[in-house]
Amino acid sequence: MTDFTKILDKAKELEAKMKESQEKIKEIKAEGVSGSNSVKITLDGEGEMQKIELSE
Repeated sequence: MTDFTKILDKAKELEAKMKESQEKIKEIKAEGVSGSNSVKITLDGEGEMQKIELSE
C-alpha cells in the first residue's frame, strides 16, 4: 500500500507543478512586427491578442 501512496503523492506534486507552469505561460508576451513596421501585434502565452498597433 505504501507504493500506491507514493504514486499518489507524486501525482499531486506533478499536478501542482503543471498548474504553476500554466500560470507562468499566461505571463509570456510575444510581439510580431510586419516587415515595414506598419503592423505590430502582441499576444499572451495562450495565443490571445493583447494589443494591435497600426501605423500609416
